[in-house]
Amino acid sequence: MIERELYKIAKKRVLAKKAFKIHLATYILVSILLVVISLYNGAYWFIFPVLGWGIGIVAHGISLNSVLNSRNEIENEFNYLRQQNNKF
Repeated sequence: MIERELYKIAKKRVLAKKAFKIHLATYILVSILLVVISLYNGAYWFIFPVLGWGIGIVAHGISLNSVLNSRNEIENEFNYLRQQNNKF
């Protein structure tokens, strides 16, 4: 039972990391396209969507790191409680 739950957690972690990588790759490709289009037209408007979306990327990365670390904290707390329960 515990191994099945750990597998589910591991699968969710892998999918979350892949989702972030896809988000980052999309951001980079679209940003390059926006820069090229903007500079071709002689303007610098690309800065606003690139910075705005960049803030979103940073928030996504921070939340991903936070979620992954909180899972470790949950696992540690779970193990602690299980050990306390086994004493009685």
